[in-house]
Amino acid sequence: MRHSPLLTLLLTSLTCKVYSITPTQQRCSDVDNPDIFPQYFKEEPDKCYLYTSKIFAPEQQTLKYSKDKCKEWGAQYSFSCVLVSPMTADKMKQYLDNSILVSYMRCWLGLQQTSTSVEPAGGWYWQLADGSQLSADGAPWLPGQPDNDGGNSNQGAYNGVTGITDENEAFFESQINAIQCEC
Repeated sequence: MRHSPLLTLLLTSLTCKVYSITPTQQRCSDVDNPDIFPQYFKEEPDKCYLYTSKIFAPEQQTLKYSKDKCKEWGAQYSFSCVLVSPMTADKMKQYLDNSILVSYMRCWLGLQQTSTSVEPAGGWYWQLADGSQLSADGAPWLPGQPDNDGGNSNQGAYNGVTGITDENEAFFESQINAIQCEC
């Protein structure tokens, strides 16, 4: 049956693209906790991101608390979770485009510097879910970063911008307002 051009345009605009979700994405969708916002996007079919902004006390702003929450949520929802890790500029853009990281968020990242390294020597690595470490040579640092901020900064953080800063845990933790885990 032939349709008028206007009807064809209307039918075309009402058509939506549907894709099936993976078992990981289904488990992500099944997270039933009012304090946790589960997220996933089709470009990463085997990943789930668990986010909360329910940070009310100073002890909830620590790096240890964030790491422990990722482990706890992973165990609770059958994932292996670590702090979110935008390892490259392309990955950072993807996280921003899919609201995994957003402008109002201040959170710890799975990026650390070895205790024996200082700038400009490097020694930065990503902590992976399986417990291994990966060199952070391609990390999407903000211009001028990492700068070691006076000699004590050895933790990567997302500061609500388009790159990563190195932060002193004790000085930055009061700014933490979210936990974002990558599972």
